[in-house]
Amino acid sequence: MIQLRGTIAVLPPPYTQADPTPFLQLTNVAAPGSSKASYDLTFDPDFSKQSLLHIFYTAGTPNHDRVSRFTADAD
Repeated sequence: MIQLRGTIAVLPPPYTQADPTPFLQLTNVAAPGSSKASYDLTFDPDFSKQSLLHIFYTAGTPNHDRVSRFTADAD
């Protein structure tokens, strides 16, 4: 689950409440409500072996779209 201001949270079963400890905190994200603030997250097709995820978001300064790749820790 991606929250405003770039906080990525895990939504464990039964998928009703996010884990209080953020999984990842993006920095330099566009302010919520700005004309270009966007977020999207996708898992690598081979996530079970490589643990890679890709996050699309709008950076704050300079204001442009960005795709970043992260590696998830097994824990």
